[in-house]
Amino acid sequence: MKRFMSVFLVLSLCFSLNAQSLKIGVGGGPAFANGDENVKKLGFDNGYQIGGKAKVGFLLPFSLVGQISYFKLTGEGAATGELVNGQVVLTSEDVNTTLLTTAAGGQFEIIPGPLTPHLDFDLLYTSFDYDIKDAESTNRIGVGLGAGIDLKLLPMFDLEIGLKYNMHNLIGKEDGEGSMNTVTFTASVLFDIL
Repeated sequence: MKRFMSVFLVLSLCFSLNAQSLKIGVGGGPAFANGDENVKKLGFDNGYQIGGKAKVGFLLPFSLVGQISYFKLTGEGAATGELVNGQVVLTSEDVNTTLLTTAAGGQFEIIPGPLTPHLDFDLLYTSFDYDIKDAESTNRIGVGLGAGIDLKLLPMFDLEIGLKYNMHNLIGKEDGEGSMNTVTFTASVLFDIL
């Protein structure tokens, strides 16, 4: 992760020398977990995500984007059965997981202007921390695809609203590991630095 962040920072500095704009900000919103049967058994349902974002814009309708997001997902785990007095009693437990995602990618403006729709593509590096018995923390590589709208409110800051589908563990899965995906709705405030 340190190597990934180092490369991203060096590239950001190099590109910012030729940049037409540099914006940084914070945002967050609801996050909804989904995946295959292995993930559904864990019972992850929904949660939230918050994070920081940096965007380097050029003369072209393209921006380099870096983002760090913290996800907190909760739900009710799969039921387990116990034999009590000859009867099977089903119990389930609340489960929590946190994801720390570092993303680097691009944002393509469709129609530039004060209300600018855009498409997003991100490479993700996600660290999973499960609050489940016998579960180990893992790191995986994935992809995020999304769309959104930038609303230029004042010359110094923008409001960005977006919807994104994140496939957190596309690369590096072990045998039997389920696909962990999230759908996020994010509202961010970005401030002009350059």
